[in-house]
Amino acid sequence: MTDIANAEKKTARESGFSPVWIIPIVALLIGLFLIFRLVTESGPTIVIHFAEGTGIEAGKTKVKFKDVEIGSVTNIDIRKDLLGVDVTVAMNRAAAEYMTEKTSFWVVRPRISGGGVSGLSTLLSGAYIGVDLVAKGERKKSFTGLKRPPVIQSTELGTMYKLHSEHLGRLNFGTPVFYKQIQVGSVVDYKLDDDGQIGLEVFITKPYDKYVNRATRFWNASGIDVLLSADGIEINTESLVTIIGGGIAFDTFGDMGQDASETVSGDHEFRLYSSETASRHKKYRERKRYVLYFDNPVRGLLEGAPVELRGYKIGEVVDISFEFDTDSDEFRIPVLIEIEPERIKVVGSEPLIEGISNTETLVSKGLRAQLKIGNLVLGRLIVAFDFYPDAPAAKLDYSGGYLELPTMQNTISVITEDARVLIAELRETGKTFNDILNSTEFRSSLTNLSDTLVNIQGISVQLDEETTPEVAKALAEVTEAARSFRILVDYLEQHPEAIIKGKE
Repeated sequence: MTDIANAEKKTARESGFSPVWIIPIVALLIGLFLIFRLVTESGPTIVIHFAEGTGIEAGKTKVKFKDVEIGSVTNIDIRKDLLGVDVTVAMNRAAAEYMTEKTSFWVVRPRISGGGVSGLSTLLSGAYIGVDLVAKGERKKSFTGLKRPPVIQSTELGTMYKLHSEHLGRLNFGTPVFYKQIQVGSVVDYKLDDDGQIGLEVFITKPYDKYVNRATRFWNASGIDVLLSADGIEINTESLVTIIGGGIAFDTFGDMGQDASETVSGDHEFRLYSSETASRHKKYRERKRYVLYFDNPVRGLLEGAPVELRGYKIGEVVDISFEFDTDSDEFRIPVLIEIEPERIKVVGSEPLIEGISNTETLVSKGLRAQLKIGNLVLGRLIVAFDFYPDAPAAKLDYSGGYLELPTMQNTISVITEDARVLIAELRETGKTFNDILNSTEFRSSLTNLSDTLVNIQGISVQLDEETTPEVAKALAEVTEAARSFRILVDYLEQHPEAIIKGKE
């Protein structure tokens, strides 16, 4: 039995296995399991290039999507070109499939933009890296961080439209877009186009994008729109937000020359009007230009001033220039106007003759242009057409680049000329009156008049000295007689029989 036990012990030692190896083997297996789990559960490591590393800290700054942590910053290095920093981020496995070329990153910190205030929560928790995950696109591990948070993220549904404006004003990234005073979108981006205009991209969320069609008008709703009309002063504003930070509004108006039933795609371009009032102006396809020459000054007449026919707008002033005519050695002021014939509705059984023959007929009936006051407070002028049958005959001039229409002196010039003549007459009258006052005859007359007044005064004094005592004596006698008469009347009232018997 002893031999058998010794043989068994010898076999165990010869095999080389010892219980001591159990612990390192278990530790190795656990380590391999942890490594396998780390490899299988961890996501890719990416690098994000930022212009600056403000608020980013290795080991602390997190990457969040909709406030859910999906990664963390592991390292920060300065770029070799010194144009920013490289931020190394370890992403979770769940985010691996979204590391595509369309995914974007940005640093979330407190910001104030046209759309309001964002990132206030980072005042306590610190900055973090926001991400807009997009599954579509080519996979990549290197990204360029955005300078600002995107206004619209990929998960939002809606349509992007392009607007063009001559001025940006107070519009900015995130500026709200309104439809019937409801915020339905935002300004996503803007840039300077090659033609010098401002190009803006606005995003309209669903379902409000269905209200955008070919006849839709966009306008700058920043501040307050004040309209002075015959009905009084009308003040319009979208909201308090647009007064402070600006905004854009849109709507569709009837009879604007476009089909409101025709939908448009996202790449359709719209004009951004300066105000709601300007957006309501109907657009006309046909335009004709004419030139006018005025003899009187045109101060107060500006480009864009309305051209009216009997108070109804038919066009506007396009250009005002100044020229010298060498044939007549005179200065002239040509005013180029643009007429929109479609503004005038043609009625009647007789067809409208195309061409300039209609213009000749109208001129022969007394059609003339004048300058009139359009705004008395600002001193703005307008071009006003009307018919003056008694006006001198005029012919159309076809020699220039544009057809020249006849003009006549306006009411302002007539009033000014009458006032000038009146002032001249008053000055002449004043001069004549001044000559009379300074003449020798007038001065002599004044001296004689003064002597006469002195003599009259002396006579008055003499009369007072001579007549006053006599007048006083007479008045005393009259007073005494009146007293006696009163006593007599009182006695007769008491003794009426005295008239017959006499006084006893």
